[in-house]
Parts: sequence; structure tokens; C-alpha cells
Amino acid sequence: MKKAITCILMLCVLLAHVPCLGEKMTGVFDFDSKTVLLNSGYTMPIMGLGTYALNHGTCVSSVMALIENGGRLIDTAYMYGNKEAVGEGMADALDIFPKAIAVPDIDSMDGLMHTFFTLEDRKLIRILDADGLICLRAEIFDGGTKAADFEQWLRAWQEQFTKLKAGEITKEDYDRWRYHYPDFDNTRIHAAVPTEEPVKSKRGRKPRAHSVG
Repeated sequence: MKKAITCILMLCVLLAHVPCLGEKMTGVFDFDSKTVLLNSGYTMPIMGLGTYALNHGTCVSSVMALIENGGRLIDTAYMYGNKEAVGEGMADALDIFPKAIAVPDIDSMDGLMHTFFTLEDRKLIRILDADGLICLRAEIFDGGTKAADFEQWLRAWQEQFTKLKAGEITKEDYDRWRYHYPDFDNTRIHAAVPTEEPVKSKRGRKPRAHSVG
């Protein structure tokens, strides 16, 4: 009797771990999508590269080899000290300038220009000459849905600037809208409702603005 009960319990445990029909099993490699399903429910690329303790030359060549063979998972961290090498390897493999894939540094003109170049590559803006004036135009006609969204964001910005000039909002209100975008943009579908109290950063000063893209 005890053996029968034990067998039934073991069978129940096994059945509890068998996925239902159509349900993907965790820990199993999917070679079609080149991913593996984790217990968390997220998928992870099968092929990846850890960059800890890799010197500059080894890191560059390893990252290049990974990308050229279809890999897209790169494990890195600031403490590894090889940020430049990872970026160089990615840039070499993709045949682009390293600054084009680096986090934009908008405090420098080079970083600002590459932010514009990224927006151009994504067909969000175009540089034009309008009666001798250099203009950046939102690509609302040729850029597709993303460009149309981008134009909406620019118009929201323009609306806030117009309100500032008309005295409808204060400079503090304007800066709050910009420095915390899109938290206080009521033109967006999932917009947050502004609070009465001005938002402050953890250090008690206004956070820096971030670039788009």
C-alpha cells in the first residue's frame, strides 16, 4: 500500500513538471530562433560573450567574431574597464564609426552630431537648406510610423515652448517638462498627471536633459 502511494506521489510530481501541449519547455535550446527559454519566462540568445578580464586586443577581436557569427549577447560592465574595446569590436564588425554606437555625449559637439546622425539613419529627421538656413525636418512623409511619432513629440515640445513664451507656464514648469520627459507630457497615451509640487532630483538639482535616440 505504501509503495502504491509513493508511486502515485512520484507520478504527480512528474506530471506537474511536464508542460502542457503547446507550452515551451524551459532550458531547451531553440535552434531556429537561436534562443533558450529561461525559468523567468524570458528568452536569451544561445550564443553570447563574456568580456571579463579580456585585454583590449582580445576583447575587440572576440566581439567582432561574435557579431560576425550571428551572436548579439555581450556581457560587460563598467568595472571590466573595456568599454572602448567592446565598442570598437562592435563598430569594426558593423563597419561603422565607434562613436555612432556609443552612448551619446551631448556635452560635446561630436556626441551631438552623432545623435543627429542616428536620428537620420532611423529616418526620423532630414537636414535641409531652406532659403540659406540650415534646418532639421522631421521625416513625417518618408519615415513611417516612428517618424510620425517623432513629429508628435516635437510638436509637444513646441507647444510647451509656445506656452513659455506666452507666459502661460513658468520656466520651472518648462524645465520640469523637459528634464523629466515624457513623465509630464499629456499628449502621450500613457502620460502621467503632473503633481503640484516641483520634481527634484535625488541630489536636489535639476537632472540633465537627455537626447532622443
